[in-house]
Amino acid sequence: MNNLIMLFFFVPFLSFALLGLNFLVASHKPDDNKLSSYECGFSEIRGQTRSQFQIHFYIVCYVILSI
Repeated sequence: MNNLIMLFFFVPFLSFALLGLNFLVASHKPDDNKLSSYECGFSEIRGQTRSQFQIHFYIVCYVILSI
């Protein structure tokens, strides 16, 4: 019975308490790079040679190779 009390009451309480403590104590000051739309480092270039691709070709290849 003691393990069930620990599992259902103490563990969720501890997780929510630590999550709340994180929101209160952690600094939330994102810089301009984090707020920009291209966070990964690639900036949009007009006329770039990259084209859109269709993902179903990769899905078909994955299914064929996994058989």
